[in-house]
Amino acid sequence: MTNRKRILAALALVFSLSLCVKQIELGYNNLHQKHFNSLLKSFFDTPIAIEYIGLNIIYLVWIVKSQKRIKNCNFKNILKTAFIFISIAFLGYPTTNDVYLYLQYGLMDLNGINPFIEAAGTFTSELSPLLYWKQTAAYGPISQLYFMIASYFLSISLVFAVYIFKSLCLLMHTINSYLIWRQLKFSPYQNWLTLAYLINPELLFEQVTNAHVDVLLSTILIILTAFLRHRYYSAGIIMIWLGFLTKTIPVIWLPLFVVFLIRQQSWKSIQFAFCISLVIFLILHFSILPTLDAWRSLLNPGVEGKTAGSLHNVFIAVLDILPISSIQLKNMIISAFYLISYIGFSLYYIWVLLKTYFKQSYSEVNLIVNIGWVTLTLFLFATPWYQPWYTSILLAITALNISYRRFVLISLIFCITSNCSYYALGFDRTNLSGIVGSLLAVGPAIMVLLIEIKRHQRLNDANHKRSPSKYFM
Repeated sequence: MTNRKRILAALALVFSLSLCVKQIELGYNNLHQKHFNSLLKSFFDTPIAIEYIGLNIIYLVWIVKSQKRIKNCNFKNILKTAFIFISIAFLGYPTTNDVYLYLQYGLMDLNGINPFIEAAGTFTSELSPLLYWKQTAAYGPISQLYFMIASYFLSISLVFAVYIFKSLCLLMHTINSYLIWRQLKFSPYQNWLTLAYLINPELLFEQVTNAHVDVLLSTILIILTAFLRHRYYSAGIIMIWLGFLTKTIPVIWLPLFVVFLIRQQSWKSIQFAFCISLVIFLILHFSILPTLDAWRSLLNPGVEGKTAGSLHNVFIAVLDILPISSIQLKNMIISAFYLISYIGFSLYYIWVLLKTYFKQSYSEVNLIVNIGWVTLTLFLFATPWYQPWYTSILLAITALNISYRRFVLISLIFCITSNCSYYALGFDRTNLSGIVGSLLAVGPAIMVLLIEIKRHQRLNDANHKRSPSKYFM
């Protein structure tokens, strides 16, 4: 190891340990006071943001400067290299209160109460004072199984149950890294990309330390990618449904998959998709999702009308500054903005569907990357309530499709800027720091996306001028 790498590793270790200690201290204070105090403070009020941003900067320097090809290395050795950072991430206490909500839903399940029908706030437990969200569950039945496993240990202690759930998240992150390593066996960057995924600050912070269920979605995406590359289409359909039963976002992948199957004339897989969808719907309808409101619960109705970390958040904040006295007019403008963003995303999605069907050369890998693009575009332009751990699922696609430079670049920028701005400034549009935080969350990624679009157009124009004849054949 060179001196430069030793210095980077030492700095990363110091920042990680300091961040871990502060998280444990905050977690202890929250439990002692029986009240959840958010970690989110202004940049100058806490060094936590500086340390987290520092970790991301060190990671970026390592990505740029490191030797991409790590030879003579198996997954066990990669795991040993990352062990200290994984362990620190596991020891750190969650900085959001989502884990308490997970445990509350699991406890409700264990007590025979359907969390898709009954709101978390209607069930009284030791977790109740720590809950911020008190709505019905927005997480599917597969997530609920994980919640139930961890909640079973609440009888021992709350902290023990939290770390049981974190253990499950750590296990899944390790499995995800191993699956990526296996899929990259023909890549010269196999070991380097696996290590980069394993120690990524966002993944360790959001999927291990904060124990968000997005780690399960990452598993779904990685396995779905493997099935598609081996052309196991029916198994891929099952994975998308398993993703939906974990968290709602994979439902937007299904139309892309179906159009791809039509293109491939894989009629048996299409029939299977229809049958399995019908069976899953009927099972859910006659069990845990018997009403329309129960199904709506999966769409997270608790954030309806709320904004955070999005273009919508910035737009409404600017609108509040303007001298518009009529509340009715302001609401009409806001509704119009929402409608435009949804229509814009819908038109983009339709364009991707048409490209999926009509493009001459379109492979399973193109489908995987387009799944990433539509998810990224949804978060960037059409999601009013955005939280920085949402994009963590995109990192699995970037690791497995590193040659798609434009998608990898914009995804990494969005992941880093949204995370750092959230923990440094917050997303509250009622203060200046929150508005700036939301702008920094989406602004850089959108700016780079527009630059890349213009660059792509210039290249296309240059190709037209070089060989115009082939475009008129």
